[in-house]
Amino acid sequence: VKCIEEIFMNTDKGIDFEIVIVDNDSQDSTPEIIKEIAAKNRQVNYLRLSTNYGFGKACNQGANIAKGNIFYF
Repeated sequence: VKCIEEIFMNTDKGIDFEIVIVDNDSQDSTPEIIKEIAAKNRQVNYLRLSTNYGFGKACNQGANIAKGNIFYF
């Protein structure tokens, strides 16, 4: 949550950007927290995977749903 808040606080308001969050089947409160953040902000795109596929596949899944032309992991 702090990371997301920092991105919003430190990004120029004139820049159009998207935050893609891929959840690799978290078993804690992460899904509820991120769903709440995404519901309040159109710039947060949340994908929850039903299985932990590992970092690489999760990155690929996130890249597949990203709307922009440039992205950072």
